Amino acid sequence: RDGGRSSHGRIERSRSPYGRREKSRNQSGSWERNRSRHGRNERSRSQCGWRERNRSQCERRERNSPRERREKGDIMLYKMKGHPHWPVVITSISSQRIELLYLGTEEVGVVKSPKNLFSYSEENKVKFGILQKNSPKLKLAIEQADKKLIAK
Repeated sequence: RDGGRSSHGRIERSRSPYGRREKSRNQSGSWERNRSRHGRNERSRSQCGWRERNRSQCERRERNSPRERREKGDIMLYKMKGHPHWPVVITSISSQRIELLYLGTEEVGVVKSPKNLFSYSEENKVKFGILQKNSPKLKLAIEQADKKLIAK
């Protein structure tokens, strides 16, 4: 090996979670950082074929994405940190916030970002494991949500 040196100067190597990054001296003698594959100066994920290699992952994201159309009265599952996915009813929608009614507890909440709202379906109930939870309030909320779906 060349002892960690290149033709234009010394190289220091370090590890990052995004791959190998190297610092080297450029022609003028100052230190510069060489970017990893997805670094700021390199190609983005869409340009390097990441989407094609991970097509099923991308499709799954798009299917459960928060961009799907939501309307007042829709029954959704909302995930709040520290709590299981909970059935909610959308009471109002504005451009900056969504107001929710939590089923089973009849509490009201406001969501600024809909990224943790998912459609209320059998697939998502199984996926998020809410049918296995032993909380009586959650079981009541699921019963109320199912009754509201049947009534629609």
